Amino acid sequence: MSLSLFRFWPALLSAVLLLAVCRSDPARRAVARVNGRALTVSELAATLPDRVDPMRNDSTVKRRYLEELIIKELVAQEAERRGLEEVTSHHEELGLKAFLIQELYRRVTAAGREVTPEGLDSAYGGLATELRLRLIEVAEESVARRVTAELAQGVPFESLAVRRSVLPNAASGGDLGWLPGVWLETPVRVLVEELEPGEHTPAVPVRDRWQFVKLEGRREADPPLPPLEQIRGELLVRLRQFRQQLLAREYQSQVRRRLEFVPEGIAVIIKPADSITPAEKEVPVAIRDGEKYVKVARLMHVLRRFPPALDSAMRCYAVERELEEDLMYEEALALGLDRLPSVRDSVARYRRRLLNQALYQRAVVESVKVSEAEIRDRFEANRDEFPGADFATAATQVEAGLLNERRDTAWRELVERLRSEAKITIDERVLRDIGQNPDGSWQ
Repeated sequence: MSLSLFRFWPALLSAVLLLAVCRSDPARRAVARVNGRALTVSELAATLPDRVDPMRNDSTVKRRYLEELIIKELVAQEAERRGLEEVTSHHEELGLKAFLIQELYRRVTAAGREVTPEGLDSAYGGLATELRLRLIEVAEESVARRVTAELAQGVPFESLAVRRSVLPNAASGGDLGWLPGVWLETPVRVLVEELEPGEHTPAVPVRDRWQFVKLEGRREADPPLPPLEQIRGELLVRLRQFRQQLLAREYQSQVRRRLEFVPEGIAVIIKPADSITPAEKEVPVAIRDGEKYVKVARLMHVLRRFPPALDSAMRCYAVERELEEDLMYEEALALGLDRLPSVRDSVARYRRRLLNQALYQRAVVESVKVSEAEIRDRFEANRDEFPGADFATAATQVEAGLLNERRDTAWRELVERLRSEAKITIDERVLRDIGQNPDGSWQ
């Protein structure tokens, strides 16, 4: 290999690898290039609404949505040129965090979609029988032990539900009414199936809480269930949703167990943010994984979002959610989910939308103005549109209409200029061939 060829070897290798990736994943092919930046098949596919059927190969529809995508990309590039990334960077980080947590949940709950024929038959059988239940749920293990002792002493279940349960139905003695046992969470359902009417379960740990369930009675479903074949599709959807919800709740419980909250720090975060002293900012709010301290200072950006009238419970909840999401975000990064093409595409679309909004705000909203004289002239020229109204009454409406007109014009002219100055190429073959596979993937 000559030295001159060797110099270009890295670029040649990159091109070969890129070509291999595009061939192995048709959705990554470029359907257009805007000033050298590729717009892929998957990016175009994400803009198509559900009502559009890509299998029809409707080139007019696809071309219209491609044109809209090109315009959004042009606007995003102009926003970058004007340095508006500084305005959007914080929101981009929040968007990445949200997309990664969403993907993490999708993976955590994926097993819930796997329903065997036997599982479906079992669920159908469970729907055929309804249970009359009462429920006591407590938040602390010490309270659960107390309830256990009181039940052993003969205290009525209903009375303990009123006194001890943290659920909204406590006032009714924990009454859940009649419901199919299949929708009970697995640890509880297994125990309830063994009960006779009048009996109750011991304390059952469920998602960091403890539940006691009393069986009041059993009966056949009323009205009777239709044959399984008539409701198979609906039951399959509901069963998958239920299983995925259980998996999500269990994962949330695992995350919460990694956090230990410090009472001294909780006492600080319920105060108005402006009243928190520098010394208080150094107080730990929580301990992560038994070793990492999270101080009040780390959470000030959350506390500053709270209005002064917000109650303490909501403040604590928001802080807890922030810390839980931090743990999930870090787990998603550790799994490399930020490198997934689907996540990268979602982040790119979100970033493009933020840049479009930032440019519209800077180039149009902040730049287009109307004077009082112009508002008055418009009012005088269109008095018939405001019968019985004087200028003072109609001025706000007139100003809004005039501003909207001028903003629309300014935006249209900006987009037309960007379009005329841009170098845009469209791969007609890729656009023509783009379609959706039966499994929902794009080619």
